[in-house]
Amino acid sequence: MSALAAASTFAMDLPDSFWAAPSAQPSASSVPASPQWTLLATPNSLISTGVKGQQTGVVTAVKVPGGTVLQFSQPSHISDPPDAAAGARLSTLGAARRTNAGMRNGAATFAPTGGGGGEVTAVLATPDGATLVTAPSLADLPGQIAGVLGDIGGNIPVVSIFIRNGDEANPNAGLLIGNGYSYAVDESPTALGRNGGNGGFLLGDGGDGEGGGTVGGTGIVGGRGGNAGLLGGNGGGGGEGGFTFASSPGDLKGIEGGAGGNAGMLGAGGAGGRGGYVSNTGGNATGGTGGQGGGGGWLSGQAGNGGKGGGAIISDDTDTATGGQGGKGGDAGLSGTGGRGGAGGDYVFSGGISIGGQGGEGGRGGVLTGAGGGGGNGGSSTGDDTASRGGTGGRGGDARGHGSGGGGGNGGQADYRGGDGGDGGAGGITGGDGGQGGLGGNSATSTSGGGGKGGNGGRGGTGGRGGNGGKGGSGTHGGNGGNGGAGDPGGSGGEGGAGTQGGGAHGENG
Repeated sequence: MSALAAASTFAMDLPDSFWAAPSAQPSASSVPASPQWTLLATPNSLISTGVKGQQTGVVTAVKVPGGTVLQFSQPSHISDPPDAAAGARLSTLGAARRTNAGMRNGAATFAPTGGGGGEVTAVLATPDGATLVTAPSLADLPGQIAGVLGDIGGNIPVVSIFIRNGDEANPNAGLLIGNGYSYAVDESPTALGRNGGNGGFLLGDGGDGEGGGTVGGTGIVGGRGGNAGLLGGNGGGGGEGGFTFASSPGDLKGIEGGAGGNAGMLGAGGAGGRGGYVSNTGGNATGGTGGQGGGGGWLSGQAGNGGKGGGAIISDDTDTATGGQGGKGGDAGLSGTGGRGGAGGDYVFSGGISIGGQGGEGGRGGVLTGAGGGGGNGGSSTGDDTASRGGTGGRGGDARGHGSGGGGGNGGQADYRGGDGGDGGAGGITGGDGGQGGLGGNSATSTSGGGGKGGNGGRGGTGGRGGNGGKGGSGTHGGNGGNGGAGDPGGSGGEGGAGTQGGGAHGENG
């Protein structure tokens, strides 16, 4: 359906054929998105300039996070493309915007409001058919601008000192503007774990850190994500920790993932890298800790999530393998949500005692406003020993100003005993509910023994209203529900888990 013929704005489920080009495979490209397109240009004119090789065309619809399709209304303006040979006319369309009152026509925005920072997929109608275009959130805009300027400045002598993008030889951007260099995902044993390049001092994204390799059986710490520029940009993601192995007697610990880089004034913190895997044939093994998420923009922005803990492998039935702890979520700045804690590492061998890794703690919300980040889920356990258990969920992050505490992570699943849910974070000092406790992990009935007790639900955090306790996990014996958090009013106690031989007790109210 053409946007030029559409008479109204509406939401609908479009057939798969709508998203597919009749004569070409749909492709995706990165196009800046902003609620204030007048700062630069309309999204269609950006597309018409050949951003990442896209053809000129008319945007007919967008698909927002959650799968809802928003189709554009009648165009408010028609203009000729810079490249008239493309055979298509451009349209600055009234975008469909989602508000509390429903959907309405709005200004020429490409990313609908309320997208939560998720990706927005647009349909670009071209002479060859519909082409998929992925648009990032507003937080990506400073880096997009810095990248374009860096490409230009990098080719001009003297100017390149101040304005350029980083490269492998010189990872950091120019002194003032540009994006730091991102290392490709490299899981080879020779990877060096180099840090991502920093963005320019004023403007630019930090680059992603390199994964760590292995030297003499010892993993290399994942590279740290680069920091963004002062005025705007996203922090780079941390690299994964390298693989560690040994066969001599003794315990062995995995290597940490790299920390995510910090954002600028406006932007998102980088995610922490996954902790390194570990294999030990001569003793106990514990996976590496996930990297900490980077801080969100000091004025506004989402903080980075913590990295997942590394997995553990053992060979002797008398030894214990423990998944690595998830990395802590990053803290927000003045305004924004704390990063989610990383999930605990999983046990990846069927013999011996296995313990899922503990979920990482959620990051703190903004100093003035913003919710705490959720705790990471506990790692799973598949060991056939009765001492095996799922990992404990991470504690939710606290709100600092006005905002709700983050929910506790869920306990990990296990064959014998599910992990406990994490506690909810505290509400803000100027108002906000406590976070809900995480759910206890479920346990499955094992053929070699009775099913384990489900994990206890987490305790709700304190705040304006105490968070509800988490529900106990199910198993042969259901887990107890978590206690409600203190507050005014107090939170409700969690429901006891179901069990074939007995249900868990309900938690106490706050």
